[in-house]
Amino acid sequence: MPKAAEFTDVERGTVIGLREADWTFIAIGKHLGRSAKGVGNVWKARGAEES
Repeated sequence: MPKAAEFTDVERGTVIGLREADWTFIAIGKHLGRSAKGVGNVWKARGAEES
């Protein structure tokens, strides 16, 4: 399976904003045309960057 392109800064911001608005990873993934796993990875990496 080919690897998807990295999330853009805009997509990362969208993930963070929608997640903070209580959207699920699945809903965000469908909205962006990305996988829920990828969305979760962006959310998880965000936490590591804030530490």
